[in-house]
Amino acid sequence: MKNWAALTVLTLTTLAGCQSKSPAEMNYSELRQYGTSLTERCRKQGVKRDAEMQACINQEALSDHAKRQQVNETRQAIGMAMAGMGQGMQAAAQQAANRPVTCSSVPSSTWVGGPVSQVRTSCY
Repeated sequence: MKNWAALTVLTLTTLAGCQSKSPAEMNYSELRQYGTSLTERCRKQGVKRDAEMQACINQEALSDHAKRQQVNETRQAIGMAMAGMGQGMQAAAQQAANRPVTCSSVPSSTWVGGPVSQVRTSCY
């Protein structure tokens, strides 16, 4: 039984699963709570013997660790995509700011030959 507990604690410290903190950042009570949740998951799956329990806990911890890595990779990919999109938007804005602008003005009056009452300007 002592070996089982020691192995469980060792497994939990190396594979923290889906916790938001890394194992080095977890305090003892958080690590213990995580171990309890893994044990409960295994019990709900019908695991009863110590040897099977340890294998189940190890597998659950590995599964949580893989999920956590996938979430981190997804976050990084999204961040890189957003950075690329931002750079593209900045480049487009820079091009728009540097393009030549042509304007044309057309005077108009209330009657033909009358004084100019308005000037319409269009820029493109």
